[in-house]
Amino acid sequence: DEGLLRAMSGSSGFWAHPSRLDRSVRNEVSRGIAFYDDRGWLDDPVSYHREPPALLEPALRRVWGVIPHQHLSFDSGYTPALGEPGRRRWLGYRENRRAHAWVMRHAEHDRPWIILLHGYGMGTPLADLGGMRARYLHSRLGLNVLSYVMPLHGPRRVGSGYGSELFTGGVANLIHGEAQAMWDLRRLIGWIREQGA
Repeated sequence: DEGLLRAMSGSSGFWAHPSRLDRSVRNEVSRGIAFYDDRGWLDDPVSYHREPPALLEPALRRVWGVIPHQHLSFDSGYTPALGEPGRRRWLGYRENRRAHAWVMRHAEHDRPWIILLHGYGMGTPLADLGGMRARYLHSRLGLNVLSYVMPLHGPRRVGSGYGSELFTGGVANLIHGEAQAMWDLRRLIGWIREQGA
């Protein structure tokens, strides 16, 4: 586990000090468990996820390149709950506040959609659309394709890493990253339904 975390975090010095890591993790986990228990989220995890607002008019820009697509972006609007461990740190990731997706759609509105979720370290059009065979899904199978960029990846990254802050920023970052992804995806699902999905 430690070797994998070192590789994923770019061999950050943070991982070289297990005692510092242990104290930090224990502290954030303890505070998180108490915080989530006080609000009833441990007994009812679904209630942790708030209903996001509708995504009405995202920015769409045509991109001509190896794989032509539209670059969709919008202000995510996700924020951790007041007092939640890691909230201040998460809100400090300014680039992550804007959500992104790569879109390939047909002119006809009655086509089915597929949503692609990339893996760790991805988040660019070439890696996401190319790696997940979006052109085949779009051209050969006739699907509209939406490839969502996960928090802290691609244009949402902090610094030069692709997602490394999910592992090096603090244990609550994993929770906030997944919660923000669900928030953004629920907004995107509403948007594609408005497009005729």
